[in-house]
Amino acid sequence: MTLAQDPQTLSLGIEQYLATLRRRWGVIALCGLLGVALAAGYLFLLAPKATATADLNINVISTEPFNAEKSAGGLLDDAAEARIAQSYAVAEGASKLMGGTIDADEIREASSVTTTSGTSVVLVSYTARSSEDAIRGADAVAQAYLDYRHDQAKKRVDALLADVNSRLSDARSELVTAYEQIADSKSGSGAATKAESNRQQVVIEIQDLIERKNNLEGVDTAGGSILTAAANNSIVYGPRKVYILLIGFLAGVAIGLLCAFVVDRYARHIRRVRDVTHVSGRPTFLTSNAPGLPVDSATRDTLRVARERFTADIDGMSRRVLIVDDSGPFPSQTTLAFAMVMTEDTRPTELILPVSSESGFKELSAFLDLKQVETDPDDADRYDSLSNDSITVSVPHGDLQDAEFFAAEAIPNRREATRDRQVARQILILSSNAAKSDIVWSLRRFDVLVLVHQRGTSRVRNLRAILGEAATFRTPLAGSLLLNHRPRS
Repeated sequence: MTLAQDPQTLSLGIEQYLATLRRRWGVIALCGLLGVALAAGYLFLLAPKATATADLNINVISTEPFNAEKSAGGLLDDAAEARIAQSYAVAEGASKLMGGTIDADEIREASSVTTTSGTSVVLVSYTARSSEDAIRGADAVAQAYLDYRHDQAKKRVDALLADVNSRLSDARSELVTAYEQIADSKSGSGAATKAESNRQQVVIEIQDLIERKNNLEGVDTAGGSILTAAANNSIVYGPRKVYILLIGFLAGVAIGLLCAFVVDRYARHIRRVRDVTHVSGRPTFLTSNAPGLPVDSATRDTLRVARERFTADIDGMSRRVLIVDDSGPFPSQTTLAFAMVMTEDTRPTELILPVSSESGFKELSAFLDLKQVETDPDDADRYDSLSNDSITVSVPHGDLQDAEFFAAEAIPNRREATRDRQVARQILILSSNAAKSDIVWSLRRFDVLVLVHQRGTSRVRNLRAILGEAATFRTPLAGSLLLNHRPRS
């Protein structure tokens, strides 16, 4: 007995992942909506902030400010200027300009500096709860930055001037000494010549020092100028609601993708055909009505289609069919109706019901016109169908392992107690709530498995458990019935 390979069976390709996402699209959509809701709540709780920007032009501190060979931007270190503008010293100066109402640490956190490589333009931005505070903060940081550069440049120039003045004073003293030596020396003597040479060197040095002093005194120590005040630039308000909502949605969808696989793996109940097909990898047929016995023509046609599809991949010599009913009260009318349709090929068939339901068995007995035959007291109850000579119904007592009709491994070798003929097929209907030993024992001895599920009631874990046991004994699953109604017992 063989089963044709189903292209959907347990493949871990991209199709399986896409199928999972299609099945659980609701989880993904729900997580996306939750992400948007959380983003909206964040925007509601987060007060909007305004960012103002002041444009500055930085002066290069140089003794040759108008040297055409070098641009001002080329003489500036962008990284150094940015760090200076965001330094604690500048923040302290800005705090003083703002009247001390905001401390330096808060100013550093609220401000940012952007430099433009190759130019002397610096942008100082400040973020606050109101546009007025943002403008006030940006102008204060910009002015404090310029003041700091001015103070530092002035200190450096003053230090250089002090050194030049000291050297110039010493040179003038040396010049006076040189003149005294010339006066005291005899004209034309070596001492007079040496004194004259010293005087000339001192004069040259004094001239150089005076020129250097003039250059230093002409240095512009202004830190720069404000090109555009913050009030004259546009105010940027944030955070941008569209971006925040979009980020929330995308984050929710990303989490939803992960949750979809988790939910799909641990789903508690079977709710749709795809849930069964995904786990079992075999065809699933949906019965939308509630057939009783006898079934009407439309229902019989549906069940016959299911029978043909179930048996399409099964070897015709398969003689033992195990039906595990997980649809509720046992046996369900749909299961019995399907079993009856399976016996319509006129082959001698034995229908085995380990536990009979009073109402279900009564309908089955009336439909088949069953007549109990005498058997050994320890054997199963046996019934012959007077309306269909090819059907026998057996109701074993206790464990299936002790039932007489399972004594022989090959069905054709067993002879009926009341008929001198061989049984061509056995159909055993078990409840999913039957003893595990009975289910395992039956899976080992039967050729093919059929499952019956109830939408919204049957559990995925039951399906996985039965399939796991079937895989152990290599009992193939022909397919499943998914009931869309509450079965009657």
